[in-house]
Amino acid sequence: MDDIKSLRKSKLFQLKNWLTIPEAAKYLSIMFGEEVNESDVLRLALDRHLKLSVNFVNHAHAKRGEKFLPFEEWETKFRKMASWQTAETRGRSDGMIAVHFPGHDIGFYLKDDELINENGPQRLGHDEELKSRLLKKHSPEEQTNIITDMIEAAIIHIREESEKYDGKVPPSTMSFKGNVTSIDGVWDLPMLGTENIDIEHGFQMLTGGPEVTLVGLDGACVEDKDGVIYQLQDRFDEKYIKYRNSCESACKNDPPIGRIGVQN
Repeated sequence: MDDIKSLRKSKLFQLKNWLTIPEAAKYLSIMFGEEVNESDVLRLALDRHLKLSVNFVNHAHAKRGEKFLPFEEWETKFRKMASWQTAETRGRSDGMIAVHFPGHDIGFYLKDDELINENGPQRLGHDEELKSRLLKKHSPEEQTNIITDMIEAAIIHIREESEKYDGKVPPSTMSFKGNVTSIDGVWDLPMLGTENIDIEHGFQMLTGGPEVTLVGLDGACVEDKDGVIYQLQDRFDEKYIKYRNSCESACKNDPPIGRIGVQN
């Protein structure tokens, strides 16, 4: 108890702008008046009660994306652009027609073996001819009903997803365009991509759980002070960082790119 009292009087934590995971656990123990360990810090971050950051001490490479949008703003934009005119379609070998709205990570599937067979082999990317054949099979009223059902289903789904982010909608993975840029310093982890998987793996390892073998295809994301999301073109998971800090890595002159912690 005397140690806790003396730590509370210390100005060290107040002077630090960024804490490592062990330091964050110690700091929270002081704040809460009870023991908090490293796994608790990771769990709090996974449950979105605490935001983790990564300090890119040796820079990293990333592509710039967009900001989170309040759900109402996202919905207004989506309703304006979602239509049969903007929808992109692609046939699949299983008889399904994929319908996608550009700029959004949203897809729907319509079953039509006959139409797929008539259209021939699946084509890469948007198939305008397939969309034309699909629409000809339905009356204007049916077309309206189908597109309306898809739009409303998408809005319900995104509304539920936005609840994880305090009523905001994360940017589409398609927003990460342009040139790869170099970034450094401290960046927040929005828990959108594989950073979520990496932190979950760290938590499981600290608590004696199973190894997380999930693989994300969208890469890890970080967020700058203005709320803009960037997609990393480098890995920074804990296993990789430990390797980069290891003797084996040092022998290869392979410096670590960053370290995960908490902004104070």
